[in-house]
Amino acid sequence: MAHRHRRYGVAMVYLKLRPGGERVNHKRVERLYAEACLQVKRRKDKKIPIADRQSLGRPRLPIRSG
Repeated sequence: MAHRHRRYGVAMVYLKLRPGGERVNHKRVERLYAEACLQVKRRKDKKIPIADRQSLGRPRLPIRSG
Protein backbone atom coordinates (compact mmCIF):
# COMPACT_ATOMS: atom_id res chain seq x y z
CA MET A 1 0.00 0.00 0.00
CA ALA A 2 2.83 2.41 0.84
CA HIS A 3 4.35 1.91 -2.61
CA ARG A 4 1.04 2.56 -4.39
CA HIS A 5 0.34 5.72 -2.36
CA ARG A 6 3.70 7.38 -1.82
CA ARG A 7 2.36 10.37 0.14
CA TYR A 8 0.62 8.20 2.73
CA GLY A 9 2.33 8.32 6.08
CA VAL A 10 2.25 5.73 8.84
CA ALA A 11 -1.05 6.95 10.24
CA MET A 12 -2.83 6.85 6.88
CA VAL A 13 -1.52 3.36 6.09
CA TYR A 14 -2.73 2.17 9.49
CA LEU A 15 -6.18 3.73 8.98
CA LYS A 16 -6.52 2.22 5.49
CA LEU A 17 -5.58 -1.30 6.67
CA ARG A 18 -8.21 -1.47 9.44
CA PRO A 19 -11.43 -1.30 7.35
CA GLY A 20 -9.95 -3.86 4.94
CA GLY A 21 -10.36 -6.54 7.60
CA GLU A 22 -6.72 -6.56 8.70
CA ARG A 23 -6.13 -6.78 12.45
CA VAL A 24 -3.08 -4.59 12.87
CA ASN A 25 -1.32 -2.93 15.75
CA HIS A 26 -0.30 0.71 15.13
CA LYS A 27 3.07 0.15 16.81
CA ARG A 28 3.82 -2.77 14.48
CA VAL A 29 2.85 -0.70 11.44
CA GLU A 30 5.17 2.11 12.61
CA ARG A 31 8.06 -0.33 13.15
CA LEU A 32 7.66 -2.03 9.76
CA TYR A 33 7.28 1.33 8.02
CA ALA A 34 10.53 2.60 9.57
CA GLU A 35 12.43 -0.64 8.84
CA ALA A 36 11.44 -0.40 5.16
CA CYS A 37 12.73 3.23 5.08
CA LEU A 38 9.39 4.51 3.82
CA GLN A 39 9.39 7.69 5.87
CA VAL A 40 7.65 10.47 3.95
CA LYS A 41 9.82 13.55 3.53
CA ARG A 42 8.31 16.74 4.88
CA ARG A 43 7.56 19.38 2.28
CA LYS A 44 9.46 22.62 2.66
CA ASP A 45 7.65 25.95 2.71
CA LYS A 46 8.18 28.19 -0.28
CA LYS A 47 10.29 31.17 0.65
CA ILE A 48 9.30 34.51 -0.84
CA PRO A 49 12.31 36.49 -2.05
CA ILE A 50 12.96 39.68 -0.09
CA ALA A 51 12.67 41.79 -3.26
CA ASP A 52 9.00 40.77 -3.71
CA ARG A 53 7.96 41.67 -0.17
CA GLN A 54 6.29 45.02 0.40
CA SER A 55 5.39 46.53 3.72
CA LEU A 56 1.85 47.73 4.31
CA GLY A 57 1.43 51.49 4.49
CA ARG A 58 -0.26 53.12 7.45
CA PRO A 59 -3.71 54.56 6.75
CA ARG A 60 -3.85 58.36 6.82
CA LEU A 61 -7.39 58.56 8.19
CA PRO A 62 -9.39 56.12 10.31
CA ILE A 63 -12.04 54.15 8.46
CA ARG A 64 -15.51 55.16 9.57
CA SER A 65 -18.36 52.71 9.44
CA GLY A 66 -21.92 53.76 9.24
